[in-house]
Amino acid sequence: MSRRILLLDITAMTGDFVCVAGIDLGSGETVRLNDPQPTRQMIARWNLRTGDIIRVDCKPLRPLRAPHVEDYKWNERSLRREDAMPFAEMRDLVAKTALPSINEAFGPAAWKGAGGNSAWNPSSGQRSLATLVVCYARVDRDPRGKVRVALRDDKEAFFGAIPFQDLVVRTHESGCGECRDDEYLARIKSEFEANRCIVRVGLTRPFVAQREAAPGCWLQLTNILARPRTHF
Repeated sequence: MSRRILLLDITAMTGDFVCVAGIDLGSGETVRLNDPQPTRQMIARWNLRTGDIIRVDCKPLRPLRAPHVEDYKWNERSLRREDAMPFAEMRDLVAKTALPSINEAFGPAAWKGAGGNSAWNPSSGQRSLATLVVCYARVDRDPRGKVRVALRDDKEAFFGAIPFQDLVVRTHESGCGECRDDEYLARIKSEFEANRCIVRVGLTRPFVAQREAAPGCWLQLTNILARPRTHF
């Protein structure tokens, strides 16, 4: 089945793999292109960015494995980039389905890791991707230099140390001559930090994080729709 999909998430994964997800503009369903798993080379070949509208033949993957119920099997040869949606239009569209809290999106977290991020039990839950309204989003770097986000959702629940996995943000620093020393973080803050904004969040595939005893589906931030992107 051919679908027109608005891309909301292009997310760095382990190695060369990338998570690509968005909204079917016909049905309103959330679609993640999962089989085959997209790669960074594919993204570069089509020059895809969040906000792009693509057309692709895809169908729900069976059997579905909770919480990743958005997975779709897709035909790589069928993908075509059709257009890009203006930022304000994209933000207003996704805001219509935004949830007020992470608990409403994924249920209560099963535990909090040693680094401060939250994890959910594998094989449970109704979704692994969600749009949220938040009171604020704040960006910083952890001791290893990884970009992390702290947010307070619209139900006043605080979540800190969330990895910001947007592919452009994750890979930008090493290839940009302007982002040296503290300039990288300063540019991220100026482009993504905001009060009262729309964010995209997701749960990872199950894995055992450093210093953890059991595999978890960890919270990650995949996009912040605070303002039009300029540097990223």
